[in-house]
Amino acid sequence: MENDDRLRSTLPTAGQLLRHVADALRAGGGSATNSEISKYVVDTLGLTEEQQEITRADGRISQVEQSISEAKSYLKRAGFADRSRQGVWALTEAGERASDDDLEDSARVAWRRWSEERKARAEAGESVADDATVPDLDDETGPLGIDWKQQVISALLTMSPSAFEDLAKRLLREAGFVNVKVRGRSGDGGIDGEGVYRPLPLIGFQVYWQSKRYSGTVSAEDVRNFRGAMVGRGDKGLFITTGTFTGPARDEAAREGAPPIDLIDGPALAELLAQYELGVRRKPVTSYEHSVDADFFQSFS
Repeated sequence: MENDDRLRSTLPTAGQLLRHVADALRAGGGSATNSEISKYVVDTLGLTEEQQEITRADGRISQVEQSISEAKSYLKRAGFADRSRQGVWALTEAGERASDDDLEDSARVAWRRWSEERKARAEAGESVADDATVPDLDDETGPLGIDWKQQVISALLTMSPSAFEDLAKRLLREAGFVNVKVRGRSGDGGIDGEGVYRPLPLIGFQVYWQSKRYSGTVSAEDVRNFRGAMVGRGDKGLFITTGTFTGPARDEAAREGAPPIDLIDGPALAELLAQYELGVRRKPVTSYEHSVDADFFQSFS
């Protein structure tokens, strides 16, 4: 615990990450995905895997990822960045012109706006979470501002390990896998199951998978251990968790010369469950009208 507290004191705050998140978007030509932003920040600051494994108080997400998420929210609320429906973050025109001082001011603007929203909701008799965190704007929220993905993850964490493996098996079948089997109950070296993925009738890939019902972070060592158990058996690996993966874990999964391992973290798992309507019902609530923004295309010239 003392070591965790020491490491926690070395972690950057959301305000300190504003410039680095903006730099990540600039390095990507004005835009970047969540994973690209996280990798840029971690690499730029040289954060160790130990630092990345430190979770926030509720254990649901790493403190580093939480701070990065809050920094993105600050930038969005200040009008310096925006997020597309596909999850790609981009600097706005104001963000392109913003100085480091402007970015720091955005934290104060975001906090003031969030405080005003909390006060208005409280006065209206709505439920307001008792925390001091600007909410993550990556995800859609329900009528009380509760992230639906977090609701899914919380429900998954109440399941037994064997029930979670059965759900993973169901999800893989819905996604096009055949001959899906659960093996984890026999303690087969960290392999929970196997299946054959058939993207086309004449093509199939043997895939071994591990499902980790876990509220913390998955480390590079976890990924290495899983690969060691599956090497020589299948074409690919699939690691499914309700938690998150550290940067080194993602690097290890994509390491050249080793059997590839695809990673599905908690939010991605929630998206998949929604896509196949497994425990999540989706209801369209609006229609779309399209208009072309010529200035957007000209901004790339």
